[in-house]
Amino acid sequence: MRNVIIAGLNLIVGHLNEDERIKTIFSANEDELDFNKKDLYPMANVRVNSNDFNSNDVTFEVTVVDQRDTNKRAITNKFNGNDNRWDNWSLAYDVLRSIINKTERLQNDENISFVTSSSPLLIDNAFANGLDGYSVLITLNFPNRLC
Repeated sequence: MRNVIIAGLNLIVGHLNEDERIKTIFSANEDELDFNKKDLYPMANVRVNSNDFNSNDVTFEVTVVDQRDTNKRAITNKFNGNDNRWDNWSLAYDVLRSIINKTERLQNDENISFVTSSSPLLIDNAFANGLDGYSVLITLNFPNRLC
């Protein structure tokens, strides 16, 4: 019998693996990642956020980030500036929206069901190397036989 955490991780990571735009998928804390490696991005990080043993709900935190690329040329577009932050946010939003859409329409053999998702949390020029993206919480419910 599979554990609900493994079943949920497999489901979310499976959706991320299908997305060709994501180069790397982790399940780690911030202090465990080497953000300076250039070949990791765009990357996703999936972690368990909370469990409810009474309702069999498990909430996963899914984060998608890409490295900000700042151009040294003079700014020609006052809105866009000299970097790719809007591209990074757009990519992260699109990847997360896709995962939520697939999870909401979930049809699977294990009867795992979508419960809710949070509003996305913006990540803006984070960490020493400047990462942009979004993070979202996705709650799934698992049948008793998996618990």
